[in-house]
Amino acid sequence: MSSNGINREKSTPVSVSDTLSQLQILEEALAGANSVLAHEGEELNERDLAQLLKELEAADDVADGVETKLDELLKNIGGMLEGLEGADPQGNNMSGGENKSSGGS
Repeated sequence: MSSNGINREKSTPVSVSDTLSQLQILEEALAGANSVLAHEGEELNERDLAQLLKELEAADDVADGVETKLDELLKNIGGMLEGLEGADPQGNNMSGGENKSSGGS
């Protein structure tokens, strides 16, 4: 079903709360990675490196998910703008200036 005459095509709605949740997970993963890297002068052991790699991979996965949702959001906004441009309340053709011509010559 479409609301307000907007065609929603076959896309999953972007949930702001889901995106915020993913951003929080990303922030936590990066904070964990930073805490491992914060031990200046200390060599990282194999376990610390494995944990760091795991946290960076998790952060990358979350960032990819957020990027996908942002791309979808921008696509939806683009579709809404196209719909608004095509529905000028004054009946003017916004894509071309052909409605008002002086024809004086």
